[in-house]
Amino acid sequence: MHPTDIHQIVANDLLSDKFEDFMLRRVLSMDPDTRWCPAPDCGFAVIATGCAGCPKLKCERPGCGSYFCYHCKAEWHPNQTCDMARAQRSPMFSSHHSITFMTFRQMTMSNHAQDAKC
Repeated sequence: MHPTDIHQIVANDLLSDKFEDFMLRRVLSMDPDTRWCPAPDCGFAVIATGCAGCPKLKCERPGCGSYFCYHCKAEWHPNQTCDMARAQRSPMFSSHHSITFMTFRQMTMSNHAQDAKC
């Protein structure tokens, strides 16, 4: 179906604009160098070809201007690796998982020890 057919069928400017946005996002999502601005209420696409070596990206949407990382796609984190920035953004999340893993492992090991006694 052609986009003009969709516009005629829908006959609603708001829905037609939303359809065009979804189609554009679909096309851009297939480009491996497309990055979406992580700023709240932005969603502007930045096509960042050849930016892996210099990963600081700037959103060029008027009124935004946020900086973010090409690699992890989160807000820019100067002097930090992506993993360090991720851990700093959610310290409770990362420590919670390691505690849960250790507890699960300890439980599993104690169950195996009990099985060995039987």
